[in-house]
Amino acid sequence: MNIKLNFISLSLLTFLLLSVIYNIFTYSKMRRLESESVNLREKLKAEKDSIIKANYIYIEELKDNIGFYKKEINKAVFSIDSLSQEKIKLKIVYVEKIKEIKQFTSTDLNDYWRNELFN
Repeated sequence: MNIKLNFISLSLLTFLLLSVIYNIFTYSKMRRLESESVNLREKLKAEKDSIIKANYIYIEELKDNIGFYKKEINKAVFSIDSLSQEKIKLKIVYVEKIKEIKQFTSTDLNDYWRNELFN
């Protein structure tokens, strides 16, 4: 009976020892996974922050480009207005010249072009 009791005690102690070893390994693995999880979260957060920062920089560049293009558009509008005014002035000059030419006789017309071309 004593051997049976010793065997049962030894079996129970072996089971407890194996349970403790298993729990130690499980705990160790859990701690390692938790550490890896924290490191991965920090890495992902750093990448996310980096992407956000890059996007903010890109947005600022786009804002600068918009400002530049607005200035260029204003210059173009000013040029168009200026050219429109010049067109109106030229049209007035051509209308006056046409009226003047219509009043010329053939001799006056010949003299006019001779003076324009050779003077």
